[in-house]
Amino acid sequence: MRISGVEVIQGVIRVPSFGAITGDLELAGAIPAGVATIDDQMAVYVETVTSYAERAHVSLIGGLGFLRTAVPAQNFRNATGSQVLSAILGGETRSHRTDPAVLATLLPFLSVRAGTVGEQLTSLANALEVDWRTLADSTIWFGTGQPLGVGGAEETLLDWKPQYGEAIYTADSLWCVPGQDLSVGTAGRVVYDIGRQIRATVWTE
Repeated sequence: MRISGVEVIQGVIRVPSFGAITGDLELAGAIPAGVATIDDQMAVYVETVTSYAERAHVSLIGGLGFLRTAVPAQNFRNATGSQVLSAILGGETRSHRTDPAVLATLLPFLSVRAGTVGEQLTSLANALEVDWRTLADSTIWFGTGQPLGVGGAEETLLDWKPQYGEAIYTADSLWCVPGQDLSVGTAGRVVYDIGRQIRATVWTE
């Protein structure tokens, strides 16, 4: 696995069912902060880069880098989900896969507190009773279940613990996304553990 062309030695990428992708990676060399691509499969924003010896540690988040930006409180009256989302994206980009019914939902009144862009997206998602996530193309998605056209073919199941709803798969690619239908159930959060091999741990819903 590589990010911006530099080898990933080890690390973890977390894909939650609600909120932003995050990760911590140890690399074979430094890369600049900013938008980066992992194996041409996932676009992320590198927030911090710490170099030591001939390696570097990076922390990353989904989106375009604005989710932790501080923003003022806003009040909305008789606004659609689309209107509110456009007002609070703060530099992020809405996914074209977002459910049109969600965007058309009328909100008689919504007050979002001062905080970060991510926190205001959470307030809107709670008001609409849906999930929000960063997708692999760095856009912001609102809806329920699996975003249309996202996710790959189910890979080899290595271990299944039904009492915990926990499945471990091979991961030749970043194939699994929350909401995806699998042989063991519907995927919730997904964690990719990266080392000599890559494994995907999936907690089902």
